[in-house]
Amino acid sequence: MSDIGGIRWERVGQVVAGQGSPSFLEVLVLLDPGVEIRPGEYCMAEIDHGFYGILRVRNAIEVNPYENPSHAHLRRIINIPHMSPGTNLPRRYVVAYTEPVGELRIEGPDNVTYGPPQKLIPAGCVVYKMSGSVLAKVLGYSVPDDRALHIGYLYGTNEPVKLNAFEVLPRHILIVGTTGSGKTYLLGVIVEEICKLKLFSVVNIDFHGDFIKAAGELDGINLKAGKELTVRFRYLEEPELLSILPYMHELHRDIVLEAFRELKEADRDFSIDDLLRKMDEVGRRLGASDHSIHLAKTRVASLKRSRIIGRGIDWEKMLEPGKFVNIDCRGLTHSELQVLVGALSRELLALRRESVIPPIVFAVDEAHLFIPRKEEGAGVQVLREAILFGRHYLFCLILVTQSPMDIDGRIIRITNTRFIFALEPDQLAAIKGVFADAPKEFIDMIPKLERGVCLITGSRETVRHAHFVKVRERYTTHGGATPDVKAVVSRWLERRGTRGPYNGEATGKLSGMHGENKDDKRRYRYGIERFLR
Repeated sequence: MSDIGGIRWERVGQVVAGQGSPSFLEVLVLLDPGVEIRPGEYCMAEIDHGFYGILRVRNAIEVNPYENPSHAHLRRIINIPHMSPGTNLPRRYVVAYTEPVGELRIEGPDNVTYGPPQKLIPAGCVVYKMSGSVLAKVLGYSVPDDRALHIGYLYGTNEPVKLNAFEVLPRHILIVGTTGSGKTYLLGVIVEEICKLKLFSVVNIDFHGDFIKAAGELDGINLKAGKELTVRFRYLEEPELLSILPYMHELHRDIVLEAFRELKEADRDFSIDDLLRKMDEVGRRLGASDHSIHLAKTRVASLKRSRIIGRGIDWEKMLEPGKFVNIDCRGLTHSELQVLVGALSRELLALRRESVIPPIVFAVDEAHLFIPRKEEGAGVQVLREAILFGRHYLFCLILVTQSPMDIDGRIIRITNTRFIFALEPDQLAAIKGVFADAPKEFIDMIPKLERGVCLITGSRETVRHAHFVKVRERYTTHGGATPDVKAVVSRWLERRGTRGPYNGEATGKLSGMHGENKDDKRRYRYGIERFLR
């Protein structure tokens, strides 16, 4: 241990020359015996008194001629024991491959200056592990509590990862990963942190009911889409209107769309009945027969049965800083979901432009359904507009998806903070433009990441350097966990035992099995009970 600027640092080794190192791209570090180091760990090399080069570990290799194939094979044949992995031998050593990512000047625990790498780190420099407040300074996590989003910890350490809400939220967030990797759990952590700050309100599109309990625990509100929540007609666009109408001939469609445009141009709320009356006027102007106008109006009148078109919500009264509004979208069809999300984002963005509602975070799970790669619908346009201009109005998006290859690549690249959980290689190829300064070794590790661990990347304003993060534990209920199969089957058997045609040994006809062979039924039940044991 060494005392530097009033801080105790652990020595890990020294910079060595060889294989094109040291350079501005790579620095080799010979590790001291017994020292362990992880990919993504940060170290600092002492260039001069109080002046240090910052190194990020990419990889490490062991050099051990005692265990090369020929020596190992010879010992096996003549029955000589292998060397212990911890044995300190003259020609056995470990070299870490690191990359320079910055420079530090340390004059005391509270006097640390950070900058980009400008000076070559010479061979022979002593290398120390970084930790504490200095590491937080390097990564940009020296954030005051009144704006900090505590996401988790640097993987393998207890060093907290605290993002600056003022920088991260306005520039939008992308969360990607396979099913069960931790995406929804991380979204819950972010929601907890936003609500704690009481600066932004949060509106969450909940497809699977994952946030029903959490909303209550956060003193928030649950709105059932199609019941407590509907959207105003005026916030639909023409493609969305057509998507929920029955098929129409060209003339009928012209009547509907022209009437719809004229009502929207008035820039005030209108109802389905208002549209029907307007269609009479437009139809006569277009020279349509009474029969054609009647047929067009019949199709539009079917919208009165729509679950999602209605009087809307008074967002001005409902939203306040720190308020969490969870929209339960279970049971909606795909077309209803697209209309709901498109119209709702359009309305909230309009209200933020006029400062009617507080700064808002709009979270959308299954984002690939609304901003698909190969479509240019109205919903795609409004979300793209929110990504491009939302920062100026503090309308912030959090996009969550398990299939980034199906999302419009332009939108993916515009998000400034990205959390990348385990993903298949083909999905990684679709987001190759969002890895920032993450080295290839980090990217190659992504498919094998454990649950709850992600690579975080971003722009210099949000995430200074890419690194791995272990997401912290939530204090609200996580509703997105995969059900316990054994518990589910056990509960099913209990219900079956009380409501089914038998208790104890099978005596009657078992649902789903044909015939009356009792031996077959006994074997069936014995198999399930054996599985549960």
